[in-house]
Amino acid sequence: MDRVTNDLHEEEEEEEGRYPAAAQAGFVNVVLKYSLDGTELFFKIKPDLKLSRVMAAFCERKELDCRYLLFLYDGKKINSNHTPDKLQMKEGDIIDVMQRSNGGGCGITNNIKNSTGGGEAKKKREGVVSKSS
Repeated sequence: MDRVTNDLHEEEEEEEGRYPAAAQAGFVNVVLKYSLDGTELFFKIKPDLKLSRVMAAFCERKELDCRYLLFLYDGKKINSNHTPDKLQMKEGDIIDVMQRSNGGGCGITNNIKNSTGGGEAKKKREGVVSKSS
């Protein structure tokens, strides 16, 4: 499993140990877990940061097109304008990332309701009788 940590904040990268953990209390660590290969990427972000930046960073790191991915938090779709504050995210919360599914049902219910039948039953209704030898 690939584990990568990314800092997404406006300040330049800080030297390790330069600031105590209490000074970084304004950040939330979230995990983006890619369902296709199980990869987990870790991001330290500000609570008011739009999650579109996190999604873009994930896609860039994984060399994926965001248009074909779905980002979910607690089973609900994340919009690009959502923030950790707005979603009430807590330390260590997981954002599930999966491939977007296109398509859907073909209206089977409607086809059945509107169907006039087929095969031998349809032929009998139309007065066509087939005799097999």
